[in-house]
Amino acid sequence: MMIFISYARKDQTVESLRRVDAQLAQLGTTYIDDLHGYSAPDRLAAVRDALAAATVFVGIHSPSYLATPWTRVEMSAALLRGIPVFALLDRWRLATDQSPEWPWQAQISDLSQSPARWPSDDSPAYPHHSVPAANPVTPNASKISATLLGYSSGTNLARG
Repeated sequence: MMIFISYARKDQTVESLRRVDAQLAQLGTTYIDDLHGYSAPDRLAAVRDALAAATVFVGIHSPSYLATPWTRVEMSAALLRGIPVFALLDRWRLATDQSPEWPWQAQISDLSQSPARWPSDDSPAYPHHSVPAANPVTPNASKISATLLGYSSGTNLARG
């Protein structure tokens, strides 16, 4: 399972990202831009490639999360691809877009219907001709949900 972790940079520290990475890496391969792709010569390409390979998307809920163009584009692309999307809430709780705890209810329909554009080059976040609608090796979404949500509720993803 490839887990793309999206976050508002101004709301996270490298240490907080490392804690998230350590917890979620127990469930699969993770991608966090500032930890795994920052040194890539073409940062946008690294983010696009990781998002295209992702089988699960986790957005770290914070005050600025959907206020940044990058996070809006990342979530929009995940929703349009149809991969499971989770919000990582306080106390290490995970919520799906179907959960009453989902923090972005007002934005979900807009993000899932109209493709956002990458802020750096104005190309579509989800070019329908280049990224498959569903990754052919994507595990069953309900199994992913059960794994992530079960792990979250079972261990409360204790902070390190």
